[in-house]
Amino acid sequence: MPMTSDQALAFHRALLNTFETAVMVANDSGQYVEVNDATCRLFAGRREDIVDRDISAFLPAGVSKADVDVQWRAFLRDGVQSGVFPLKALNGEEILCNFNARAHFAPGLHCSFLTRVGPRPEAPAGHLVVCAWSHRVKWEDRWISMEAYLQTAHGVTVSHGISPEVFEQRYGGPDEE
Repeated sequence: MPMTSDQALAFHRALLNTFETAVMVANDSGQYVEVNDATCRLFAGRREDIVDRDISAFLPAGVSKADVDVQWRAFLRDGVQSGVFPLKALNGEEILCNFNARAHFAPGLHCSFLTRVGPRPEAPAGHLVVCAWSHRVKWEDRWISMEAYLQTAHGVTVSHGISPEVFEQRYGGPDEE
């Protein structure tokens, strides 16, 4: 049996909220129509404080709305955009974000993925709490994967492989005749 529209909306919100990365969905005019919980944490606000606003609501001093409007039009034309950009949280804190965006992922909708670059100012320098069993990192009063921490705190994308030592332990060396 197909989902109702209410069930589909609940499903999509639940899916978005599983991401550690801030996800923002905007319409053609640049107005945000959906955000996830990570966006609310990043911008220090509630969903209702962010939805129905556009990027100009989050510009720090010195960033021109006219320049952002030019970039928005280029984004819609080109279909993708990425980089590092300063933003202002709802509490006034300036945050530097790494973003990747895709235009037209659905008719009239455009999606941005944002992660904070660099540690929060209040994070103790040189000290990182890692769970000895799960290897998850304590970050902003929650436990996240090491990969999410490296992306969020340092803008580092992680790829996985297998070291030669582990490969040999798990799969044995070359067959001997």
